[in-house]
Amino acid sequence: MYAGNSDDNSKDKAYQMKRKGEYKATITIRCKYCNDFLLGYDMVNNDNIVIMERVTLPPCKCKRVIRFIKYTEGVLCKQADNNVVRI
Repeated sequence: MYAGNSDDNSKDKAYQMKRKGEYKATITIRCKYCNDFLLGYDMVNNDNIVIMERVTLPPCKCKRVIRFIKYTEGVLCKQADNNVVRI
């Protein structure tokens, strides 16, 4: 059995779940056409790091497949509006 506090588990779940399965992260990435949640990204605070290189996201409601090739954290920070990036 787990010998920890049940309060610790509830805090972790509250941090991870925002609404309808969204991960509470530093930046939320959404589709710019259908506003569907794609993924959450926690910043490492290095503007030159290439993030998610050659990662393909599954299609959202508008059947658009998104593939990251040369995205850096600096690009995400510039495009972020209220910690939401629409791609």
